[in-house]
Amino acid sequence: MHRRRLAAKLLVVFLLGCDTTVQDRVKDFNREGTILYRQGEYQAAREHFEQASELKPDDSNLLYNIGQCYERQGEWPKAESFYRKCLEQEPEHEDVRFALAQVLDRTGRRDEAARLANDWLVSHSHKAAPYALDGWRLRQDRAFPQARGRLMQALAIDPHCSRALVELGILYEQLGEPERSLILYQRSLEYNPRQPDVIDRLNELKAKNVGKPLPNR
Repeated sequence: MHRRRLAAKLLVVFLLGCDTTVQDRVKDFNREGTILYRQGEYQAAREHFEQASELKPDDSNLLYNIGQCYERQGEWPKAESFYRKCLEQEPEHEDVRFALAQVLDRTGRRDEAARLANDWLVSHSHKAAPYALDGWRLRQDRAFPQARGRLMQALAIDPHCSRALVELGILYEQLGEPERSLILYQRSLEYNPRQPDVIDRLNELKAKNVGKPLPNR
């Protein structure tokens, strides 16, 4: 009896050790994939994310990362497929809803992207992100006043909503007010530093010597 209990304990320790090893490998693959993605090595990054996903297939963030790599490579159908898989696993995944809407728009399905945004807004009107997505949709249609209104609604719900801050910044760039954009990008990065595209936008404005807006007199 004593030997059986000892064997059982050793088995538990062994299984726990295996689980820890798998988790560590997933983290390593994901970390390396993230570094490669930021360096523009999308093929290599995707391979790392795929290896991590094989070890942890229920991780929706890994599916999203794979989709992002495919999108960067211009492989829209594959990107869309992974975004939809991600939403199946995690319907509340905000980043993937934005990504899916953008892929639909880029592949000539603006009406479908609009339905995706509208359905989310109707079902989650208490959250900021759906308003930000609808603001993005309106900006695509060049309905700038309406887009600004939606984004202000998002920030009224959550002043820290990075998506709304970025979208409002892009809107102001299109309206010829880059000084406001600079402030909004900086605020967004304070709340969420892991936004390489926003960092690029901010650096581009700084390279053009865009400064903070002067106070009204």
